[in-house]
Amino acid sequence: MARKKRERKPEKKRVDKPPLSKPKRVLFTAIYALLLVICSALLLLILEFAATPFVRLPSVLYTGSARLNHVWPPNRGQIHEEWITGNPEFNEPYTHYYNVQGWLENYDVIKRKPANTYRIFYLGDSFTEGCVPMSESIPSRVEQYLHHQYGNSGTHYEVINTGTSSYSPLIYYVLARYYLLDYSPDVLVVNVDMSDCFDDWKYRELLIVDDDGNPYAVPHRNIYNSEYVDTLKGAMKANIVSRTRVFLFKNSSLYNLISKWWNGGNEAAKLFDMTSVDPETTKDRWAWCRHDWDTETEADVAFTLDVLSRLAKLCDEKGVKLMITGVPHYQQFIPQDESKSPWSQRPHEALKRFAAEHSVAYLDSHAALALSINGTEQPRYYYRGNMHFNPRGFALWAQAHIDAFATPELELLPPDAK
Repeated sequence: MARKKRERKPEKKRVDKPPLSKPKRVLFTAIYALLLVICSALLLLILEFAATPFVRLPSVLYTGSARLNHVWPPNRGQIHEEWITGNPEFNEPYTHYYNVQGWLENYDVIKRKPANTYRIFYLGDSFTEGCVPMSESIPSRVEQYLHHQYGNSGTHYEVINTGTSSYSPLIYYVLARYYLLDYSPDVLVVNVDMSDCFDDWKYRELLIVDDDGNPYAVPHRNIYNSEYVDTLKGAMKANIVSRTRVFLFKNSSLYNLISKWWNGGNEAAKLFDMTSVDPETTKDRWAWCRHDWDTETEADVAFTLDVLSRLAKLCDEKGVKLMITGVPHYQQFIPQDESKSPWSQRPHEALKRFAAEHSVAYLDSHAALALSINGTEQPRYYYRGNMHFNPRGFALWAQAHIDAFATPELELLPPDAK
């Protein structure tokens, strides 16, 4: 019996859909692009949120000032815990309080100095402010020592901390002349940081001087309107890319986490590498720490020393004692199994010559700390991945300051100090 042939179903005739009209194509593309942007934004938000526990953004509390560039807001406090993640050994947060003058004190300083009071003002940047509890800063430890050592002499010692992040000699001069002299200071102690030459160059962009060429005001600048942007390595020519990078550095945990990964987990490795030159950096923040200075660096150093000479002259005219010292950075000490430090001690040598030429007291902080720090790993006295002292380092540096006040030849104390 023959099989019955299976009947083939007739094929459906393919009907091509008419192409979308141009308005519809544009609408479809726009919707697709919008969905892509929304999904990308949501993904970035999720990644940003996920990166938050692993990165601590730079915290900046200060406000702009027409005379002093920037100041700590009066009657405010700031909690510091940015060191904990990379330095679990120091795992206790601390709070800095700013008085009505915006200085790092728990009380408001009255202009009229009480009888039998000896006033010492500390001027400097974040090293002077202290990356430690207020009681462990250099000014606080000096005050504690003076009270303990000379408290029975009938003189009350008042050591006031005006340290403010990123201050430099230009601002020290304005602060001293137009603010601190009103408080009848007996001694000014100026801690010159290794970034101060760069900061003076930066502040010269808007600097206002009086008829004698003395600094009168260091106005605050808008970083997004300036010709350059300030980075941890130096100044970069301002463009959309560099401004975006600075914005992300200040505001994005994800960006900082990627940067940390890119640098092998140690941001300081590239930041303080004096052997490399960043092609994007147009002004080296650490130029005067190099072993060889070019003509531009020589000029910048001369400018900063000229500002300090004006401050020395001002103190001499007003009968105020002045002590100068340089902030010693870890890279200026000799690493283990090395014979030479990565950074030069030339800034400290220049400050020492300056002090001798102007007959002002000088504390060689680098020499005072070298015996203890040479040959040690950075976390012994400095925070990991950062240029600042840790509590051990601040205690070591404070002792150098205490020793300076205890040195009769420097004549930093009143005659009755016994």
